[in-house]
Amino acid sequence: MAAEWDPDKALESLAMEKTVDETITDEALARKLFKEASPRAALSIINLAMHSPTEAVRLKASMYITDRVLGPAGAQLMGDDTDPLASLLGDVITQIEEHANTGEA
Repeated sequence: MAAEWDPDKALESLAMEKTVDETITDEALARKLFKEASPRAALSIINLAMHSPTEAVRLKASMYITDRVLGPAGAQLMGDDTDPLASLLGDVITQIEEHANTGEA
């Protein structure tokens, strides 16, 4: 089981980061922390997409992943040079969204 988050320790860690690099801005420090946490965050999103007990959560996590990899569905103009996989994925996502919005089983 994961250890509980301790805000006091987190603040101490931030203070230590600032003493190691006194020139780092708050924004740069935030970006550094997000970058360091991104692999675990990605795994967490993947886990939700694959194993969440809630269908809506699985759908949203899956859509987030595909949007990040392929771009949002419908963002590209559909033409002869359209990637067939992206087109198919867009159609599938549209159908899933329509199904989810109507509440049909």
